[in-house]
Amino acid sequence: MPGQARRVAGTGLAAHRLMNPTIGGTWYNQHGSELNIAIDEEGLIRGGFRTAVGFSSGEQSLVTGFATGDLLSFVAEFTHHGCLTAWVGHYLVQDGLELLETLWHMVGMAPDSPAGKDVWRSTWSGADMFHRGPPDRATSEGSMPSHPTGYRRG
Repeated sequence: MPGQARRVAGTGLAAHRLMNPTIGGTWYNQHGSELNIAIDEEGLIRGGFRTAVGFSSGEQSLVTGFATGDLLSFVAEFTHHGCLTAWVGHYLVQDGLELLETLWHMVGMAPDSPAGKDVWRSTWSGADMFHRGPPDRATSEGSMPSHPTGYRRG
């Protein structure tokens, strides 16, 4: 029911899901990392993320999230490395090129410290731009990672 209000189960509230079915598929960021997502009729995102940088380079991680209209948010679990990364952003088309323009937060297991004094030392933020098609070697080779590459669970 694109473009129509529907009831959110159990809340009595109406929600508007103007689904953009073109967001699903395979995307690559500026580092050559691969995001492969499918979006169901309720706007739930499921898929995988294969990072091209850092501690888990080449490993596939589970992705889950939400999409509504041209907005999306998803989380990749890197729990075997003690961290999670969440992205939120917009789907847009610039000069005929489909893009996902996102901001992200990565959190790792907080170091042991009194009253969580150092908890923010395990939190990083940045931005990723995803595009369709194969990774752009000219962009991904030699680009500086937008997140820590040597994070290890403490």
